[in-house]
Amino acid sequence: NVDRLRRRIFKGGISPDVRPIVWKFLLNYHDFNASNQEREQAIAIKREQYFALQQQWQTMFPAQLKRFTLMERRLEIIDKDVIRTDRTHPKYAVAGGPYLKSLESILRTYSIFNFDLGYV
Repeated sequence: NVDRLRRRIFKGGISPDVRPIVWKFLLNYHDFNASNQEREQAIAIKREQYFALQQQWQTMFPAQLKRFTLMERRLEIIDKDVIRTDRTHPKYAVAGGPYLKSLESILRTYSIFNFDLGYV
C-alpha cells in the first residue's frame, strides 16, 4: 500500500543511499505500477519536454525580451535569487559555478513550464 509506505518513510526516514530512487516514486515522478521499460520511456518523454521548455528561454533574444516584459522581469528576479543562494553550502560556494548555473537553468525552465504561477 503506497499510503502506508509514505507514512512509514515520513515517520522513520529513508536510507541516504536509496533516497534518489525512492523520492522519484514518492513525488510521483515514477508510477509505482510501471515496469522498468515503462519508466524508461516516461523518463525519455519527460527529458524531451524539459529540453523543449528550456529552449524557450534559451532562444529568446534581447529585443524579444524587451517586448515580453513579464518574462524579462522573471529572469531578472531568478538571476538575483541565484546570486543570493547560500554560499556557505559547498556546492554553491563558487560564483558562476556549475551548481549555480544548474539552479538558474532549473528555475528559468520551471518558470516557463508553470508560467501562470509566476516566480516569487
